[in-house]
Amino acid sequence: MDQTQVKSAPPIHYEDQTLSFPVVEVDEEGELGSGDVTLRRTDTERINSPNTIESETVKINVTSQYYIGWKQYFEQAVGDEGDPIREYGKLNETHGYVEVELGRIDVEAVFENAVVSETEPKEPSNKNAGIEGDVVYGEDVSIEPIDEKIEATIDEAAANYDKLPEDESELSAGKYYVDGDLDTDKYDMQTINVSNGNVTIVVNGSIDVTEDVWVNGWEDDGNEVQIYTNGDLDLDSHLYVAESAYKPGVGNEPETDNINSRYLQVYGTSDFKMTLSDNDYYEGIVYAPGGSVESIGGTADIYGSVVVSDVDISGGNSKIWHDDSLDDSFEPRMEDGGHLPPRITYLNVVKYGLEIDN
Repeated sequence: MDQTQVKSAPPIHYEDQTLSFPVVEVDEEGELGSGDVTLRRTDTERINSPNTIESETVKINVTSQYYIGWKQYFEQAVGDEGDPIREYGKLNETHGYVEVELGRIDVEAVFENAVVSETEPKEPSNKNAGIEGDVVYGEDVSIEPIDEKIEATIDEAAANYDKLPEDESELSAGKYYVDGDLDTDKYDMQTINVSNGNVTIVVNGSIDVTEDVWVNGWEDDGNEVQIYTNGDLDLDSHLYVAESAYKPGVGNEPETDNINSRYLQVYGTSDFKMTLSDNDYYEGIVYAPGGSVESIGGTADIYGSVVVSDVDISGGNSKIWHDDSLDDSFEPRMEDGGHLPPRITYLNVVKYGLEIDN
């Protein structure tokens, strides 16, 4: 079985982000004897409706004595789009199984709001603090945490990404991994330059912004920075994009033309906690369903959009200012790492009735 080769493709077909899955049902049970056999299709019925897949995955479980061949088929069909195989192995001496998953889950387009949270943000006692922009919370919010995807990306990064350099003040295009906490002072990282491509930073730990870090070079091609963490984010300095939108002074409205939050994206697990303090600020988006954002004092601000479970910026003069350029068509996509499945846009499941005459 380990030497199985695909000689004839099975009827399940994946191509150009479309999965076609035929289901054959024999009209009557019976026995086949010697002689001619005639097959006749009696009816055709579409099973799925609608056939456009959004934010869903399709899982296929195959049990067969040729399970290695099935595994090879799906890997060849998908090519370099991703890894469709979740699990495979022997069941007994003659048969094995393959679990396949198709359908990359994109981040939900909710960034037209300043805050999306499960609970109502705590009302600040200071009139200079608060949220400038739309807030959605409670029953209107049903966004699943991305813990598994973060951990899968960490596994992929640990195996295949470059180690984040500790002695470079300017980070250029590439995929980087930190095994442990990331302190921007320790890593001497001052600038992230995306002029030659996107930058991905995966942190198996927490992030402490103790020295200013800013993103530049995004203007021509719209490249971006994506940061993944399974820990927390402590904002003890500034983390922002290009020219700062910050205007010193309590409650001062930022220079809205200089807010470019879409080019800096932080993704966290349901245990994620972003802490704001002093007079620091973050310009970007935060996507950590189940996580939290808290201000512990000072005038620390966020410019962009936040998707978490709890928001409490009542402990000072902090504000969250929405980036109005984040309309409902802005849909950041998570880095393809770990076992994130290849994209599927269309699902075509059809049942064929089959009559057999012998």
